[in-house]
Amino acid sequence: MSNELITMNIKGVLAKKFPLRMVGKDGKWPVRDFVLDLDGGRQKRLMQGVRSSLETLDIIREGDLIECEFVMKGREIPGADGRGGYFNLDEVFKIKKV
Repeated sequence: MSNELITMNIKGVLAKKFPLRMVGKDGKWPVRDFVLDLDGGRQKRLMQGVRSSLETLDIIREGDLIECEFVMKGREIPGADGRGGYFNLDEVFKIKKV
């Protein structure tokens, strides 16, 4: 099994932008969550902007049609109770207005 990340593309309407926040062990990585409306608004997808996509998120407006280039990330999180769980993230590194 390869450890390569697979790049994917998705188009949708920017429904909501959330404020910039800092994440990571030392709180030094800026990210910005946003919601895409897909399939005429019947489906919504939470995405996370990183790196150069943050500048684009500042410019585009809610209601704009955008295309995102992203990688899907996920991992298992062990729980103290032995049950654990899973964490998934769509990390967007490139956005363009369509």
